[in-house]
Amino acid sequence: MTYFLKIFLGGAIGEMAKEKGLSDEEIDKLLAEDSQDVTPEEEKEVKQLGNRIRSLREEKKLSAEQLALLADLPVERLEQIELGDANCKLTELYDIAGALGTAMHLLVKDEE
Repeated sequence: MTYFLKIFLGGAIGEMAKEKGLSDEEIDKLLAEDSQDVTPEEEKEVKQLGNRIRSLREEKKLSAEQLALLADLPVERLEQIELGDANCKLTELYDIAGALGTAMHLLVKDEE
């Protein structure tokens, strides 16, 4: 679960950087530099996360627009996440999980 470890560590690093007085732009740049090298395994995890989000959304009979509204995300961003075309930020994952009525760890579980 290296990709999700990066998400969680990125969130912690971002919080520490804010405490040190770095601007949001500086934090985004710092985290972006660290996320440049995505392995094939991490790409697979991103796709799996998107599939789990979409499956749970459909199971709950929610449209992408409805879930995006509940999670306070632009629908385009949610669609990118569901397709595995975008890395999901920790805050986005938290909001999506809450909107779906599930825990974050259930969205990022390993598929064995």
